[in-house]
Amino acid sequence: MSLLKSVFSVSSLTLLGRITGYMRDLMLAHFIGANAISDAINIAIKIPSFFRRIFAEGAFHVSFLPAYAHTQKNKVFAGMVLSMLLLALGCLTLGIELYYGPLSKWLLTNAHPATLGYVQQFGPIVFPYIFFISVVSFFGSILNAHGRFSALAISQAIGNITIILFVSFLSGFTSETGLLFSWGVLLSGVMQTVFIVYSSCKGGYFITPCWPKWTPDIKQFLKKFLPGLLSVSTVQINTIIVPLYLSSRLPVGSLSYLHYADRLYQLPLSIIGIALSSVLLPMLAEKIKNKDQGSTDAVFSQALRFAWMVTVPSLILMSVCSFPIVITLFGSGKLSITQLMSISNIVKIYALGVPAYIVIKIFTARFFASRDMLTPLIGGIVSAVIDVTVASLVVGYLQHLALALAAIIASWGYAIFLVVRLMRRDGWRFPKSLQMFFLKATGAGLISAAAVFFVTLVFRDIFGPFEGFSFWGKIGGVALFICTCGITFLIGLWKMGLCSPETMDILAQYFRRKKS
Repeated sequence: MSLLKSVFSVSSLTLLGRITGYMRDLMLAHFIGANAISDAINIAIKIPSFFRRIFAEGAFHVSFLPAYAHTQKNKVFAGMVLSMLLLALGCLTLGIELYYGPLSKWLLTNAHPATLGYVQQFGPIVFPYIFFISVVSFFGSILNAHGRFSALAISQAIGNITIILFVSFLSGFTSETGLLFSWGVLLSGVMQTVFIVYSSCKGGYFITPCWPKWTPDIKQFLKKFLPGLLSVSTVQINTIIVPLYLSSRLPVGSLSYLHYADRLYQLPLSIIGIALSSVLLPMLAEKIKNKDQGSTDAVFSQALRFAWMVTVPSLILMSVCSFPIVITLFGSGKLSITQLMSISNIVKIYALGVPAYIVIKIFTARFFASRDMLTPLIGGIVSAVIDVTVASLVVGYLQHLALALAAIIASWGYAIFLVVRLMRRDGWRFPKSLQMFFLKATGAGLISAAAVFFVTLVFRDIFGPFEGFSFWGKIGGVALFICTCGITFLIGLWKMGLCSPETMDILAQYFRRKKS
């Protein structure tokens, strides 16, 4: 299995999911803007997202996939785990649906009454989405374990397209756009489940639920799942629940600013972090199981190199061109220039956290692959403490910017903890070749950043303020900045000795091979 081939395949499909996700958010901005309704929709989605990242792509995924590989991909074991997952999801969904009102009041104590009212209207519709998307993650884990990454990656795009078509078709029949989005989210979960189950059946990887038995494999899985559950829970409390609670104290629309900025922030993270960790986890689990330390370190180093090559230009664009990008993507809706500037400022802060997030994704994949759930748990607790402390101290001064800043500081704390822990546990060190690669790639990034900044200044002096452009004029401007960044970064890599015609030829040969 080739790491880069698989990552490029997954990242391209993940990019499609993020593009359709942007179109979904653009529709939300166009129909609603940033107000109590948009805040309520985002809150209603974030509550099941919290459980989704625990029961779906979070603790369950990182605990189940190595265990499934360890049992030689035993279908009986997988069937018992599926039964336990369905039972847990059924109880969770029923319990939340029955007590959604008191739960939302407790979580959103200081929220605007209008926002709370809409949350209680939209939330019970959206929450069962967790049941379907967790089933999607289960069968996606099965497919990933067998080297089939495409189906899970493309399922997100299918879900977003479902919402877009559903809202577009029915918006002419009702003015209740918030309700349409809520029902669209639930329907998207159903459609993703149908697609992933069909893909599993077609590939011969369908798993039939069977009654759980207290076998050694089940005991070991649950033993690893509990710390993994706590680990991912602390991270999700850090990234979802804490901002949700604190943002209820802020002016109406603040949560929407964070959501729109997060959409841009998640774009490079999806291409690099999520796609890379999805491919890296089963690869490392297999090599660690076979006690192949050399191959483990080689794949790990390769992942770090690839991640840094994509992280540097992403950081540049988010830092230097945040306002042109934000106004191009969201400027045609009901958002004002002031609101767009607020989103742009959040994006600039988020840009500082891109390297930390990538480190977290890659290093946690290595810990989870070795079935070490305790280290990510401790790191998550440290991160959550930092986040809550910083956010609580500065939220009164920086408002919504405080939540973004606290999240970034907490992410760097988590990343540093993981790096130090791997060094102490396995004696891992940054090889000199990897250190030089990072330094040279960073140098190329500085060259690119200077070039992009210069082009933005010249562009503004010649053509005037960016907000005065037509939509296609803005598209052209952003395309110019992106091309400038990409071309100058490649030139910088060439000058630093990291990219040459010979290197490109070797890379082309690498992708033409069927095996790595």
